[in-house]
Amino acid sequence: MIGHGGEKLGTVQDVLFDDGELVGIVVRANGFFAGDMVVQVRFLDRSDDLALFVRMTSDDVKRLSETPTQA
Repeated sequence: MIGHGGEKLGTVQDVLFDDGELVGIVVRANGFFAGDMVVQVRFLDRSDDLALFVRMTSDDVKRLSETPTQA
């Protein structure tokens, strides 16, 4: 998976569907990701034979990977 700035963000491990509709992908950690992450379909941009491109910056990735703290 390639990010908005051309950096490799991870490797696609699974594709998620809900009632036959694509809703996201599971990405295996690489670079910015600290663990397996679910990337919502709204971030997907395009793909070719070798890569999936997403509309995400490193700031987007940091926000996505933050775990909410419990009070």
